[in-house]
Amino acid sequence: GDGSLSDGLAQSGHLHGLGHRSLSSSAVSQSWLCRALPARTKGKLFFNGYYVDNTYCGASVLNTSSKSVVVTAAHCVYKSRNGWAKNAVFVPDYDRTQPDPDPVGVWTARSIRTFDSWRADQIDYSNDVAFVTLNEGGDENKPLVDTVGGHGLAWGGSYIFRATIFGYPTNKTNPDGRGTIYSCVSTATKEKEGKVQTEGCDFSFGASGGPWLYRYNESTGLGYVRSVTLQWWLRDGANFGPYFTERVKAMLDATAGD
Repeated sequence: GDGSLSDGLAQSGHLHGLGHRSLSSSAVSQSWLCRALPARTKGKLFFNGYYVDNTYCGASVLNTSSKSVVVTAAHCVYKSRNGWAKNAVFVPDYDRTQPDPDPVGVWTARSIRTFDSWRADQIDYSNDVAFVTLNEGGDENKPLVDTVGGHGLAWGGSYIFRATIFGYPTNKTNPDGRGTIYSCVSTATKEKEGKVQTEGCDFSFGASGGPWLYRYNESTGLGYVRSVTLQWWLRDGANFGPYFTERVKAMLDATAGD
């Protein structure tokens, strides 16, 4: 999509973004000044505590003033029948094939934020976005971004963009997608007003909430979250996500007080 990305608030252009951060050996700094990161800005959001067989969704870390926010799908954290998700725990770079599946530890949720319109009907999937603010945690009891870095946020602009998608899809078996994060590169296009779609990734149940990263840099593991996975179409393997607008950015800004 056309437009610009900035390291601060949205400026000129049709596409806007908040800058991402990476880690140096001593402190958090701008991504282009720092060493490369492993894929620890993406991970698994467990519900009802951190147990291997618990329900889960994908989530990814955002560079915010609190250094403590992950973005996921709203249907992962709120349903009218059950209310808010309980005892959510985020595990960056969760990988059950490794001796230590949580290499930098776990972070517990402090608060969850969705659109009021999502909680009202859960029908309009353009509202299927949520932010989870986490307590300090991990093996070193630090804010999340200080440990793993953080993505930027992108919103507005064209519905068509190159997306690198991450998630834990249950239909992937070698290795088991429930225990290892998968990635796929595709082109997002407009499905209808407020929604984007990709073809070819075929990420099934379990991939919900995983990020669609724009301008993803493989060497740093960072990019700009421009959507999240919310649906999967079995017939042709298409995936769908909400089109991020100024409303998403405004909700992210509101997390500063959470």
